[in-house]
Amino acid sequence: EVADQAGYGISMLMHLAEARGFPDAVAKLTMQYRMNEDICHFSNIVAYKGLLKCANDEVKNQKLHLPVPPKLETNVDMKWIERVVNPNSPVVFLDCASKESQGPVNTAEISIVKQCVKELSDC
Repeated sequence: EVADQAGYGISMLMHLAEARGFPDAVAKLTMQYRMNEDICHFSNIVAYKGLLKCANDEVKNQKLHLPVPPKLETNVDMKWIERVVNPNSPVVFLDCASKESQGPVNTAEISIVKQCVKELSDC
């Protein structure tokens, strides 16, 4: 609703199709074949108004496969990373508001993403 009021309720693809005179060329996605059920649920809340469904049980129940289990973190300041690399938690939100930097580039967020990618690539 807020997105609609701000002009973000229409996708960029729809804007393009309308601008080119082909608004009927865009179809709403209602069946997806890639996302775990929890990720699909989040997408439903923020974008699809409950219309998006998992194609089948295999898609619905899939989880991240890590060939090597993640190492448990002994550093108390880094315990949060265990949530990120947990295959049983497909959707994880990290509160990095207290780490905000000034300006258009948030170096604290960049550092967090780098740590997440490193931990996942070590698995």
